Amino acid sequence: AITDARAAERGDAGTITIGFVSSAAISVLPGVLRHIREHMPLADVQLRELAVGDQIECLYRKTIDLGFLHAKLEEKAFETMIVTRERLMVALPNDNVFANCRLVDLKKLEGETVIIPARHSTSGYFERVRAVYQSAGILPERIHHTNLLQTGLLLVGAGLGISLVPESFKRIRVKGVVYRHLTASAPTIDLLAVWRRDNNSQLLARITAELQLNSPCLENWTDPESASG
Repeated sequence: AITDARAAERGDAGTITIGFVSSAAISVLPGVLRHIREHMPLADVQLRELAVGDQIECLYRKTIDLGFLHAKLEEKAFETMIVTRERLMVALPNDNVFANCRLVDLKKLEGETVIIPARHSTSGYFERVRAVYQSAGILPERIHHTNLLQTGLLLVGAGLGISLVPESFKRIRVKGVVYRHLTASAPTIDLLAVWRRDNNSQLLARITAELQLNSPCLENWTDPESASG
């Protein structure tokens, strides 16, 4: 017990609960978990896939220690850092008229139904996609909202619309879905690591210290396959 307590004091042991969105599971989270497994093998990691609004609520309630999410946060209670910055691509049904194009002009997709995570109280993915459309001088005619990004891919595969997704999503193979780059200068989306300033967990402190050493963009921890291309 004394050995366990000392390990916890050093940040080598203990329990940490991590919330994440699907894009983090594809790009950053695997590397973070490998790092914990190799350098903190006594740590108990609890994982919770949660939408952005749910993560923020859980951080306030102290039911997760660390979150990976798309949002613009200015909350004094939180520490944040950018851990990845990815280009956005368009996910199309494979029978879409533009599915065979190498590059797609977003303006030509003006009449398509857009599938996007629902808006929440904190500015995030919804607002970023809306800004991309506004920069192109167009507005979607119809929008379907989902709770999670990967749910939108299933709807794209069913031919119900299109979705702008982080480039790492091209690793997710969904029947009926193709991914294409946009012709304009590629818009980007940031993934943040977020934690409470008053969280005194030594394990969290050690993990976030490693995040800070590798930030921005966690080049050493990003999955090499998702970083390529």
